[in-house]
Amino acid sequence: MLDGIRKMDWIPRGLREKAKKLTSASRDLEQTLMRSPTEEELATYLQLSIEEVDQAMSALSLSTLLSLDEPMNENEDDG
Repeated sequence: MLDGIRKMDWIPRGLREKAKKLTSASRDLEQTLMRSPTEEELATYLQLSIEEVDQAMSALSLSTLLSLDEPMNENEDDG
C-alpha cells in the first residue's frame, strides 16, 4: 500500500526529505533568530547549497495543494 502511495507522489523522495529538513530547520532558526531565516542562513544551517534550498522550497510549495472548493480566507464567518 505504501508503495502505491509513493508512486502517486510526483516529488522525488530525496527532495521530499530535504523539504522536511528545511521545514524543521526553518522552525529552529526562527526561534533562535526571532525572525524568518534567509535562504543563505538555511543553506548554512543545513550544509546545503542555495540551489538545493530553492529546490526544497519549491517542493514544499508544490506539495501544498489547495482545494478549489475551499474558501481562501481564514475567517469562514465572512460567508
